[in-house]
Amino acid sequence: MQVKDTPLNNLLILLIATLGEGLGIFIWLLIDHQQPANIGLGIAALVGGLLFERISVYMLLQMRYNSKPPQTAIALVLPITAVLEALCWIAWLAIVRAFPDSPVLGHVIGLAVFTFLNQFMHSIQGAYLVMKPALIFMGDQKTAIFSFVEALSAPITLLLMAGGNTVFALIAIVGLIGLEHTIQGAKLQDTDVKEMFVAAGGTV
Repeated sequence: MQVKDTPLNNLLILLIATLGEGLGIFIWLLIDHQQPANIGLGIAALVGGLLFERISVYMLLQMRYNSKPPQTAIALVLPITAVLEALCWIAWLAIVRAFPDSPVLGHVIGLAVFTFLNQFMHSIQGAYLVMKPALIFMGDQKTAIFSFVEALSAPITLLLMAGGNTVFALIAIVGLIGLEHTIQGAKLQDTDVKEMFVAAGGTV
């Protein structure tokens, strides 16, 4: 039985997706900061959190547009994109640490690169879901905004954690990922996006 598209169900999925992704990122950074010898567990938490978020978002799309969307390879695409996004997070951290003598420069370059990588990933994932060319959302304003918000959550969380403010780091990552998902939700309400989902075989 398909779950109904209601404001409450939308809110619940938003919260579940946010907590899954936010906690996965937080655990990864915490292990990297406090127990680097166990970084494998941290990376597993990162990938798991990102995959959990994708499954939650796809449930929302199923609920909203169609109980059986046309993306037949979705079971493969979701974990692959989760791993790719995890690599983007790892690349961001590597960039930041590549400038030990100029931490500000490292954070600026890391933020710029991470924002671009997020925009690229979000465009590819969104395009796949509506069965459009891969870079269709690269120039989209809302996609750029929530891509930047996600990227911004990275240095803020890292700096708070490095300063010993672990609780505030957790609040920051969950809050900013929640903001990212809220803007993504607003993007899904755009008329052109709804038309793309319908054209891809969904219903409203």
